[in-house]
Amino acid sequence: MSAPHTAMAVLIEPAPYIVRLLEELQAQWTEPVQGWFISASFTQDWRQDGDKPIYGILPRSKGRALRKLWLEMRLTRPSVVFVSGWSHPLIIATIVMARLSGAKVVSMSDTWTSTSRGMRAMFKRLVLRLIHAFTPGGARQARYLRTQCVPPGQIFPACMTSDMRAIHAFMATEGPDRRAVLRTEMGVTDDTVVFLFVGRLEPVKGLDLLIEAIGTESGAEMARLVIVGDGTERNMVVAAAGRDPRLIYRGRLEGEALWAEFAAADVLVVPSRSEPWGLVVNEAMSAGLAVVLNDCCGCIDDLVVQGETGLVVPTGDAVALRGALDTLARDPLRVVEMRRAAETRIQGWTTEAWAANIVAAWLEVLKGVRQQREG
Repeated sequence: MSAPHTAMAVLIEPAPYIVRLLEELQAQWTEPVQGWFISASFTQDWRQDGDKPIYGILPRSKGRALRKLWLEMRLTRPSVVFVSGWSHPLIIATIVMARLSGAKVVSMSDTWTSTSRGMRAMFKRLVLRLIHAFTPGGARQARYLRTQCVPPGQIFPACMTSDMRAIHAFMATEGPDRRAVLRTEMGVTDDTVVFLFVGRLEPVKGLDLLIEAIGTESGAEMARLVIVGDGTERNMVVAAAGRDPRLIYRGRLEGEALWAEFAAADVLVVPSRSEPWGLVVNEAMSAGLAVVLNDCCGCIDDLVVQGETGLVVPTGDAVALRGALDTLARDPLRVVEMRRAAETRIQGWTTEAWAANIVAAWLEVLKGVRQQREG
C-alpha cells in the first residue's frame, strides 16, 4: 500500500478568497492539506473564524516561524508544498526546506511583470529553478514565467478568482431590490450609468486620475461615481465628494454591504497604476458589471474583451480614461450589453475550478513519486 500524499500550503495572509481556496483544496485532495499563513494581517487585518480553524498563523519571529515550518515538515512529511509566489523571505526558505525534505514544490502567483535586474534577477531565476510546477493566475502570468525560462511543461494556468457563490446568491435574491433602493437614494434613473470604484485609497490605485476624469467629463453630467474603500487618500476623496454631488463616498464595505453597491452600479472602474491581477474585476463581473480598467491589470487577457466586456485604457492616461467614461455614460444601452457579456465571460471562474487546476498540478508533479512507490 502506498504512503499518503499529504500537502502543506504556506501562504501570505488569510484573505477570504485565499481561505476559501484552501477549503476547496482540502475538499478536493484525498489526503490531509495543512495550511499556514505567514501573517494574519500582511496588507490588512483579516480575522480568523474561531469556529473553523482550518489553518495556522506562523510566529512573527522569522526564526521561530522557520523552526515551526521545519518541525511541521518533519512531522507530517508532505509530498507537496504549495507556496505563494517566490519572493518573500519566508517563502524562499520554505521552498529550500521543502526541497531538503524531499517534497515537490508548487507555486501560485499573479506576477506578470518585474523590475528585477542584475544580481537580483539572477537570484530570482535560481529560486524559480527550485520549484517543480507553477500555477499562474492566468495568461499574462504564464507568459511572464516563460520569459523567466520556466519550461512550458511546468506551467499550469489556474484561473485565479474570488469566491463567487455568495455574490451569485445575493444578486439572485436581494440584488434587484437593493439596486432599486440605492439608485433611488442617489436620485438616478435606470438609464443613468453608475460607475463604481472598490479598493484601497492609496496613490497606486489612481483615485486622483479617476476623480479628475469624472469631474471634467462633459458627457457624464448625470452619471454617478461611487467610491468604496479606505486609506491614506481618504481626505482627498471626501473633499472631492463634498465639491461634486455626483461623487458618493461609502467608506470601507465588506460582504453584503459591498455586494449591494455592485448591484446598484453598472461599470466597475479600475484606474490603478499597478495591478498584478485585480480580483475585484472577477467579483464585479460576477455581479454583472462591465469594466473600465488600465492596461496594467493582470487579468485583462483572460477576462476583459475590449469593447465587449469592458474598455481598456493606457495606464496613467487621464484623457483616455475620461474618454472611456464619456463613451459609456452617453450610451447606457451599450453598457447593458457589456454587462451581459461580462457576466457570461466570468462563468466558470469559480474557486472550485481554481482549486481543481492547482490539484492537477500537484498530481502531475507527483507522478514520478507515485510510480516509484508503486514500483
